[in-house]
Amino acid sequence: HLASKSKRRCHILLLGTTATMEVPEAKGENADSKVAQVESNLKRATLARQTTLESIKTIQKEMDSLVKQRVPRPREKLSGLDERLKKLEHDRTIVSISLKEEKEILWQMSRVEKLKRQVEEFQSHDKKIKAKKAEISTLRDDLKKLSEQVSDLRLELSMAQKAQSLGCSVEELLGMQVECPPDMMGRIIGKKGQNVKQLQKEGNVSIDVVPNDGRVRITGSLQSLDATAMNIDRVLAVVEESMELAKPLLYYLTSKEITALAEIRSRQPDVQIEVKRSTGDVRFRGLPDDIESAKNDILSVDVVESTIELSAAESSLVVGKQGSTIIRLVENTQAAVEVTRGVPVEGSEEDHSTSTVTLRGSISAVKDATEEIEEILAQHKEEVESLPIDPLVQQLWLMNKGEGIQAVAKLVNEKCRDILEGIVLVNFEQKSVRIRAKSLVMPTAVEMVRLEIRLKESTITRISTHKAVIPVLIGKNGYGIQKLKEGAENVVVDANRVDGQISVCALDQGEMEKVVSAIQSFLVDHQVRVIQAKPDTFRSQFRILLRSKIWKELTQIVTVSRDDEKCAIVVRGKSEDLNKGCEILQTFLDQHFVNIVSITQHDVGALLRGGKESKIEKLAKENDVRLSVDSGKCVVEVIGKKENVGEAAKAVDRFLNGGEGVRVLRVLVDDASSSMLVGRGGSNKATLEGKFPNVSISIPPNNTVVLRGPDDDVGACEKHIAKLLVSSYITDKVVLNRKNDKGAGGAAALRGHLKAIPVITTIEDTRILVRGTRPDVQYALSVLKSKLGEKVEGRLFLDASQFKSLQSVGRESHIAHVQGSTGTKIGMEARTSSVTISGSRDDVRMAKVQLVQFLGFLFSDTFACEPVSKHAISLLGHPTQLGTIAEKCGSFLYIDRDLGKLVVSSSSPECVAKAKEVFAEKLAALEGMYHEVELGIDSEWLISKLIGKGGNRIKSLRKSLDVTIEMGDTSITLVSDDPAKLASAKEKFDEIVAQERAECYYVELPSESLSAFMGLKGNHVQEFEQQHDVRAQAMRKHTGGLRITGEAEAVAKAKTAFEEWLASQNEGKEDCCAMYEFDASETVTLTRLIGKNGKRINDLRRQCACTIEINVDKRYMKLVASDADSLVRARKIIDDVLEDERSQNVTFHLSENDMGAFIGAKGAHIREFEKAHGVRVYAMKSQAGALQISGNTEAVYKAKLALDFWISVRGKSPATDESNVEKKYFFDSAASRSSNPTTTTIPADQPPPAQSEFPALGPNAENAGIIETGGSSKSWASMLNTGTDTDVAKGLEGSAADGPTALINDTRLEGEASIIDPERAQTLVGLF
Repeated sequence: HLASKSKRRCHILLLGTTATMEVPEAKGENADSKVAQVESNLKRATLARQTTLESIKTIQKEMDSLVKQRVPRPREKLSGLDERLKKLEHDRTIVSISLKEEKEILWQMSRVEKLKRQVEEFQSHDKKIKAKKAEISTLRDDLKKLSEQVSDLRLELSMAQKAQSLGCSVEELLGMQVECPPDMMGRIIGKKGQNVKQLQKEGNVSIDVVPNDGRVRITGSLQSLDATAMNIDRVLAVVEESMELAKPLLYYLTSKEITALAEIRSRQPDVQIEVKRSTGDVRFRGLPDDIESAKNDILSVDVVESTIELSAAESSLVVGKQGSTIIRLVENTQAAVEVTRGVPVEGSEEDHSTSTVTLRGSISAVKDATEEIEEILAQHKEEVESLPIDPLVQQLWLMNKGEGIQAVAKLVNEKCRDILEGIVLVNFEQKSVRIRAKSLVMPTAVEMVRLEIRLKESTITRISTHKAVIPVLIGKNGYGIQKLKEGAENVVVDANRVDGQISVCALDQGEMEKVVSAIQSFLVDHQVRVIQAKPDTFRSQFRILLRSKIWKELTQIVTVSRDDEKCAIVVRGKSEDLNKGCEILQTFLDQHFVNIVSITQHDVGALLRGGKESKIEKLAKENDVRLSVDSGKCVVEVIGKKENVGEAAKAVDRFLNGGEGVRVLRVLVDDASSSMLVGRGGSNKATLEGKFPNVSISIPPNNTVVLRGPDDDVGACEKHIAKLLVSSYITDKVVLNRKNDKGAGGAAALRGHLKAIPVITTIEDTRILVRGTRPDVQYALSVLKSKLGEKVEGRLFLDASQFKSLQSVGRESHIAHVQGSTGTKIGMEARTSSVTISGSRDDVRMAKVQLVQFLGFLFSDTFACEPVSKHAISLLGHPTQLGTIAEKCGSFLYIDRDLGKLVVSSSSPECVAKAKEVFAEKLAALEGMYHEVELGIDSEWLISKLIGKGGNRIKSLRKSLDVTIEMGDTSITLVSDDPAKLASAKEKFDEIVAQERAECYYVELPSESLSAFMGLKGNHVQEFEQQHDVRAQAMRKHTGGLRITGEAEAVAKAKTAFEEWLASQNEGKEDCCAMYEFDASETVTLTRLIGKNGKRINDLRRQCACTIEINVDKRYMKLVASDADSLVRARKIIDDVLEDERSQNVTFHLSENDMGAFIGAKGAHIREFEKAHGVRVYAMKSQAGALQISGNTEAVYKAKLALDFWISVRGKSPATDESNVEKKYFFDSAASRSSNPTTTTIPADQPPPAQSEFPALGPNAENAGIIETGGSSKSWASMLNTGTDTDVAKGLEGSAADGPTALINDTRLEGEASIIDPERAQTLVGLF
């Protein structure tokens, strides 16, 4: 609809609908001029309307004011009032009335006149209001007309402006109305009118939509109307689609501040894109082709997702204040950031929950966001630092409710706020200032606080005085300091009681100077002087001073106190009083000098015993001093003049510790020995004191026997006590039961096993009592338990002092090694000062051997083990004999019957040496009194024959030979006091034994060979016995043992026949048997191969699949296999086992200087040597200057070469063991194992073996000039030392292929002479 009233109507068909278009007549008027004209008219009309409106408001206000001032409407009318006046006047003037009546009428007339005036006033006011109302009505009519005029002008202006905005004239402006289906109206309008706005903008038209009736009105030029109609047609063709998105992409596109979705929308303007996180999809509205392009555009966005776990505080830093940090982070990196808060821990005051920060976006964006988050956290990480502060400054800053520290905190925060927002906390923590701030501002905060502390500390004034003045200065409850601070409240005074330093600090300098002046005045009146005393007697002297009469007089002049730390007496007072007080004090101290003599708890009784006649009283009188014993502190206080005190202290010490002819000896014993020396009711102690009346004997509970008296008497008493300890008897028992008693053959049989042991046995129903010395009883019990099948407990007894040392040394590793290698359990029993060893009897014996070696190494001069023959044990092992030896040497000793050795243990090396000397003398005296014949393990039959039936033959032999004959398990001993008789008896007895041996042949066979000889059901052996008139018997106790007995001639023939039979049996089987021989030092190796109860040898037999026979006494091992290949496999297994088990010992003899140098300071060099070569080195006590090296073969061999070289460098020749004249060479090769796995002996003067004997030698050895032909007598070592370097090098080429070490370690370089010269060895090494 247009403003022009002249219209024509035409009809146009649009989009299949009928539309009506109204076209105004064209007048050619310009739109811009039209707008200006209409605007001018509108301005004038609007101004007139505004003026009219303001007039109406003004008049309305005036009328409202009149209405408020209007008086109430009178009840009576003006005409009625006039009538009443006339009547009253008539009555007053015409009618005769009284004065009173006249006055009444006059009063009424005045009232009526007043009412008349009110009516007239009301009527006048009412006329004014009506006039105003009429004026307002007129103005409102004018305003209505003006408003209609403004409305028309505005409509006209709107049309003109619309034509102006659409770029056409008012005459060109056309209107179009389009009818659309109601359901399509939403597409035309769009969300919040976006589509309509878009159509208006694109078509340069104005569009009004009437949704209810489906009409769309369009205003614009004809061309614009046509284009807009086409656009509407396109809008109606729009479709809607949706697409689900992956969660990362969905969250990324919908995140705030992410421009990705806006960029896609800008690239796809024809498509309406709506992404909803709630539904998880994206909705498109537009043409199908445009929607497909928009989909591809969205899917092309590459989004990765990364998470970071942060604490609650850290996540707050990432979010920032009102989200400012996270918004900036997203804007800078274009990575979506989502923070998921964790759930706080219940019951916790602090938030310990964790938050998850999820980053979404491109790889580079996520990386940039991660780096920026890390930077934010680093900058905001809270740190805590502490700065030390003077306590005085701390107190000062805490004054006035912490005003000082608050000022510092404020200053720091103002400075740090310029760097980073946040609060810096500054407070006190003990003796330091604690600063809590973010890392970015921490350096600034620390520097500022440190500067403030330094400034305040520089103002402290310090005054030094003696620490004794400090308590007086402080006063009771700090009253003294408070008095000094009067009038200076902001001053801090600190008085240190330890070093006597007074520190003053204040906020005001004037107040501080006032307090310092007061303190200095106080110190003038409290001067101090120190009198130094001896540290050990200081307390005693001061205690005596306190109890003296002079104390009261002294304290009236000066103040006296003690300084326990410096052991001094402190005198305090005014200057004039100090001199007098110190003079009195010094005089007293000189007259009461104190000396302290330390004693033991057990010396107390020796000093106080006797009451008034005690030793302490006598010494006090003799030296004119006062002596007091403090049993709690174990000291004797000597009080008196200085010259007397010294002599008295010496006298007390001489009595307690000996000297000048008096000897005090302390002997450490174990619990059992201590009880024995005391005896029941002290009887044994009384006997000792009666025997040695000049010796004071004290046996306190600490097991230390104290002897005091003359030197000779104390020495004799000591030796007698040693005799008692060695020969004293104890009683122990073994419990019997039916099972073990029956297995051992009964109690009587058990007693028989103890006949060689000097003990007394008593058999009861359920036990056997054994009485004797402790070592003998212990050995007897081990024998009985072994026979009963119980676990045996052996012991090594030591001197009490040595046992205590062994406990303190802590050699757990050595004990564990012995336990592991022997299968025993080792403990220590303090009551008897013994090492206990539990296990089988053989294992206990093996453990004892190793422990004795260890103890000999540990106690080199105070422990000894001397070998003793069986017969010597029977003669010298009696307690009486051992007691005699102990009395002569004063050391503890006993016979260890397991080891067959005399064990000597003492704290004194001289006593041990004396014991060895006395025992050697006794052994020498016995040498010509007995002869022992060792028969061997296979000679049980011989002992039986010599004993005879019922012992008749042995009795006859004793009578005929006129000597004592003692029978052992495998030996027979002849004893006589006459050496001539013993020699004659020995000769005759040897003839008897030879005759008996001729009548018996003993051999050991493999089990299969013995079975073959016995035959089926013994047929073959029976036939053999009948044929040769002998008796053949298989030995039950010795597996594979066969004994043939009869007449001498018959036995000889039977032996020959048996050997022929055996040769025929072994024909073709020479390669199926191997023999291993061992020297005497390898008995332990054989025992280990057998194992506990033969378990290990049985395992080896199963592993090797052959027969293995071991003879420990003859020290050999025999292998018998079914074929040669089995033997080779078996030998390889045995060789490997022997290589691991064999322990090789080499003995060296060194001079005293060399021995000390090799051992080193505190054994340092010898330990280094052991560690470097993997061996153990022991100093042998039986031979002076002898060293024994033990370990595996290779390690011992290399250690020997190293020791040889060390000796040669010191300019000495190695001294070899005289008992082993031949040198032994060990080879680690298959060839050497095939001939003899242990050793090959080569005398030093014998030429070297041929190459075939030692395959390890090089191929050119024979041509190298080393082996001389013609039987040269040069030794092997001399050939190497005299031959040319080149020839020697060529000869050794094969064996030295492994380098210089192989050359120097080559076994051919050994001989009886010293090893090859070191310089020459280096020359040979250089040639290679």
